[in-house]
Amino acid sequence: MTCSEKAHEIHKQGFNCAQAVFAAFAENYGITREQALKLCASFGGGLAGSGECCGAALGMLMALGMAEGFAQPDMAKKQAHNARVREAMKLFEERFGAVRCPDLKGGRVPCAEIVEGAAEIAAQMLSHGSAD
Repeated sequence: MTCSEKAHEIHKQGFNCAQAVFAAFAENYGITREQALKLCASFGGGLAGSGECCGAALGMLMALGMAEGFAQPDMAKKQAHNARVREAMKLFEERFGAVRCPDLKGGRVPCAEIVEGAAEIAAQMLSHGSAD
């Protein structure tokens, strides 16, 4: 089962978009499903329903952070990671037309489709090192 399919199944179970995307990748990084779900509980609905950045996008970025993030202060690594985050967000916005929940919902893109797409973007970036 692909990460996109896992994310779709988790979302169907009633978990928020961030939970669904991040939990689909979590066990690849030694995080249990329960830990992943708890970690992302606050990020659905654009940060706890506030309508800010889409939870699926946040889950996508958390997966990238687990795979490619840095754990020691290092400006070069920080800049490289930030460039990857910007790349992921650009791909997300190109695909869905927005990054904020209300803007996405206003475009009538179903959350399930966004969850699957965010997981696909993360998987593509992680498997190829770049989305290009």
